[in-house]
Amino acid sequence: HSEQIRAVLETQVEEVKPDGGTVISQRIKEESFIIKDGPAITEADSTDPALREKAKDNPSIANWLKSIEATGRFTIEPTGDIETLSTNGDTEGPNSQHTLKNFMMQPMMPLPKQEIKIGDTWDMGSRSNSSPPMGRLATVNTCVLSDIRQEGKDKIAVLQIKGDAKLEPDPESDVKYELEDYKIGGEMWFSLTRGRFIFTSSKTEFTYKVITLTGAWFHMRATSEMQTKEIQ
Repeated sequence: HSEQIRAVLETQVEEVKPDGGTVISQRIKEESFIIKDGPAITEADSTDPALREKAKDNPSIANWLKSIEATGRFTIEPTGDIETLSTNGDTEGPNSQHTLKNFMMQPMMPLPKQEIKIGDTWDMGSRSNSSPPMGRLATVNTCVLSDIRQEGKDKIAVLQIKGDAKLEPDPESDVKYELEDYKIGGEMWFSLTRGRFIFTSSKTEFTYKVITLTGAWFHMRATSEMQTKEIQ
């Protein structure tokens, strides 16, 4: 079983609070996916005119397209935590709280509080997401300043990401999940000239061992990639 999901997001900063928190609104402009389950392949693209025509007679497709077009609104605290979300009633789709928290990675990358030089590493903090029936996944990421260079008018600090994770099983799940491998890698460009991130790219890979009620088991591998770039 494998899944590939591609999403184009539109994010707007509505307000910057005196304490450094920000109010963000976000919607998914486009989304496509390919799900492979053995020989069966399911795929869809929200920009496909033929799919939108089918949505007139297919409630599940219509609901999926409607959930994509909905706008989520939330607050990111100075610590990087997402505290308040308004998701227009979406509980499982692309604008659900869980999905928005996973998508909004850039604001969750705090800068170091002390002076650093090239090669220095700092803790980016930990994040914990509940993902039933797998359990609660806790990630701890670190960052290293790998380079400082000039890109046009911007003086850029190039940051590299790495991390580790632990999985706390869901006690209510009959199926057991064991995290066997976790890898995250990525690069961010922080403009020292303008004081904000202008480019981020990351790739995360998980490998789980799934144990069924009968004792049978199989491996499941999940990969996610994200890239954001400031458009001027």
